[in-house]
Amino acid sequence: MSAAQYTRDHIKLSVGKILQTLGWHSINSTPLEVLTDVLARFLSQLTKLTNDYANEFGQTDANLDHLGLAFREMGISIGELEEYVTYVNFSPPPALVPKYPIPKENNLNFLKPGSKEVVTRPVHIHEHLPPMYPLLEGAENDVENVEVKKEAGEETTENGQVFKKPADVSPTEFKRSRYILNYLNIYIEFSL
Repeated sequence: MSAAQYTRDHIKLSVGKILQTLGWHSINSTPLEVLTDVLARFLSQLTKLTNDYANEFGQTDANLDHLGLAFREMGISIGELEEYVTYVNFSPPPALVPKYPIPKENNLNFLKPGSKEVVTRPVHIHEHLPPMYPLLEGAENDVENVEVKKEAGEETTENGQVFKKPADVSPTEFKRSRYILNYLNIYIEFSL
C-alpha cells in the first residue's frame, strides 16, 4: 500500500468519525468519497501554505506561528476552532496511526576521524565529500600507522597523523599534477 493510499484511507476514517460525532449513522460511498476529497485538498492546501510561510521566514520546519498565518490566510478563525474543540466530544480513534513515512536507514558514509583515508586523502578533495575508498574505512575505528611524507605547511596531531591545511597548499602543486597528466596523455597517444 502506498503512502498516498494509506493517507487517504485514514482521512476517510477521520471523515467517518467526524460525521458520527455530528450524529450521522450511515453514509453512502459517493458522499463519503466527496467529503474525503474535500478534506484531503483542504489539508494539502493548509500544509503547503504552512510550509510556504516557514520557507519565507528562512526555516525548514514549520511551527505553530506559521500554521496561524496559514489559518489567517485561509479565513479560519482560531477562536471558532477552539470553541469547536472545547464543546464537541470526540470519540477515540478506531486505530492508532503510526508515524509515517517510516524513516529509512541513513546510508551516508561519512569519514571517521583518524581513518586511513582522512590521512591519505588529497587536499583538493573536500572533507564533506564521502569516502572514495570505503574499504579503507574499517568496521572499527582503528588507526593503523600509515607512512605519509610530511611537507611544509602540514600539522601533526598527537597520534602522528598529518593534516594539510588547504590555505597552505601552493598552486604549483596543482599545476604539477596537470603537467603530469598532460604528459601521460601524450605518451598514451604516441604509444597507440
